[in-house]
Amino acid sequence: MGFSLPLKRKRRRPIKDIERELRVIYHGRDGRIPDLTKLEYQRKSLLTAILIRMSILLLLVFVIGIGFLFYWHPYSNTNPSLQIEVEAPQAIRTGEPNLYRVRYANTSKQSLAAVQLTAHFPQGFVFTESLPKPTEPFTWTIGSLSPSSNGVIEIWGIPYLSIPSTASMQILSTYRPANMNSDFQDITTVPLYLTESVVKLALSGPEKTIPGDKISYTITVQNISEHQVKNLRLYLKTPSDFFIEELSPAPTQNNTSFWDIEWLNSNQTMSYVLTGTFASEATGSIPLIAEVGFVDAKENFLSQAQTEWNTELLGGNLLLHLIANGSNTNQTVALSDRLRISLDYKNTGSEPLENVVLWLTFQTENGKLPLNFKEADLEGGLFEDNRIEWDEKNISNLSILNPGESGILDIMIPITPTIIENMSDLFTIQFAASLKPIKDSQIKHTIEGTPLQIQINSDTSFTSMIRYFNDDGVAVGSGPLPPVVGKKTTYRVFWNIHNQLHDLENGSITTSLPKTIVWEDRSISDQGIIRFDETTRMVTWFIPEISKTSDSIQAWFDISITPTESDIGKFIKLTNPTAFEIKDSVTQDTIHVSLPLLTSELPDDPFASSNGVVMANETL
Repeated sequence: MGFSLPLKRKRRRPIKDIERELRVIYHGRDGRIPDLTKLEYQRKSLLTAILIRMSILLLLVFVIGIGFLFYWHPYSNTNPSLQIEVEAPQAIRTGEPNLYRVRYANTSKQSLAAVQLTAHFPQGFVFTESLPKPTEPFTWTIGSLSPSSNGVIEIWGIPYLSIPSTASMQILSTYRPANMNSDFQDITTVPLYLTESVVKLALSGPEKTIPGDKISYTITVQNISEHQVKNLRLYLKTPSDFFIEELSPAPTQNNTSFWDIEWLNSNQTMSYVLTGTFASEATGSIPLIAEVGFVDAKENFLSQAQTEWNTELLGGNLLLHLIANGSNTNQTVALSDRLRISLDYKNTGSEPLENVVLWLTFQTENGKLPLNFKEADLEGGLFEDNRIEWDEKNISNLSILNPGESGILDIMIPITPTIIENMSDLFTIQFAASLKPIKDSQIKHTIEGTPLQIQINSDTSFTSMIRYFNDDGVAVGSGPLPPVVGKKTTYRVFWNIHNQLHDLENGSITTSLPKTIVWEDRSISDQGIIRFDETTRMVTWFIPEISKTSDSIQAWFDISITPTESDIGKFIKLTNPTAFEIKDSVTQDTIHVSLPLLTSELPDDPFASSNGVVMANETL
């Protein structure tokens, strides 16, 4: 039996619903549905799509290009094609030859051209030889280098640097890849650690001593390498209260404590001996220091080793002190001054001292002493051969000086007013004594105090004067003399400096003018320049330097005064006090001179005497 399903009839949708859906899909920016029977709207969309696709394609090409450049680095040298390795010793001894290997290799897949290596050594490194030899100073030209090829340069050199220190060697490599037109450069830096030296230093001496006893120290310098070393210098630093009596061998220069060692062969040793005594006031543990090093072409000292030896000073029997002009240090004095010296002594031991003799010595390197011993007060001392001596004949307690007993000697010695021919302007004074302990009268000790150096300042003198006439009686001033009320009188101020002993530098002379005095703006100086400050009314003569060969120099300037009724019967003040100061180039002392004010009295003008008091103007 057959049957059939009934057909379901499709319901028709309202036209409004269909229009609403079409409007949602096709409406334009203005909300209207376009005319779909025409193709104009479709052509606009196609052009936009093409432009968008082209922009995306260009962006993709740009990104790929940037990626290619970043990946291949055609102008970068971050990973160099020429690899450099330097083999250097881990620990380097100064003064000893060392081998440095510079290995190079082309690690790229292309040939390299114009390959060149240049070595930069630290200061103090001495290049001796290399294999192969450099084509230019410290430069090796390799030329072309094929892929995966390599080579080595062997460099020998000797470092002369201070110990310890760290330096650097640099290798500058230059090359040109085959597919490039420009050169590339790289720098390889290798640190050099200098921890040891081929030069050894030793110092020995007494562990204990007492002031006044003669002792010796021995210094040894040794080359422990298998090679000769050159250009060494040994310095010896002695304490200030140690008096050197002998240096063996003699130092390189007189009055110094250093020796230049031209060369030392392999394992060679040189010895140096220092002999002397400690001053009476030396106490405690006192070090003696020695230092050795290389000296380069510029006289730079490159220390290699330093050592010291400490000597303990036991309590001395006699303590000596020297004071000159109130000081126990080196000092300067002026000609015609008085040198006042105080000498004190004391037995600081536990035993009496017998037959004590005290003396004060005066020494110059050359020439006579600038001292007048004929007018000196030596407190009973006997002067002979530049030495003043006191013993039991002069001072009773020197026959036996008991523990704790002391004494003081005060003496005065005039300094000569001038330095004549063959007379020295520099000398030293030293207080010393000899004694014998009573319990051991066969042993006699000599004790010396620390010497003082006395330097005499230059014989500089300065005068300031005011005149109307010069030495020949010719008027250098103008106007009435004596001065008259209401009329201008002009005077000339002269400044004179005399000097012969030392060169002088950085000098100046200053004075100020009273308000009633007029600066006439006329001045002349042999050296330097004279200036007047209108605000401060200061007159200053600036003098950069004065040679001791100049003997004397002069400057002058003109001033004027117009007296008033209140000045009648008086001398007029023309300048205030004058100050002069200048530096002695030898002693480094500043010399000061002050002179009083100047008036119209004119005491230094013999042609104008009794013509300084202001007179009334009879015409008024």
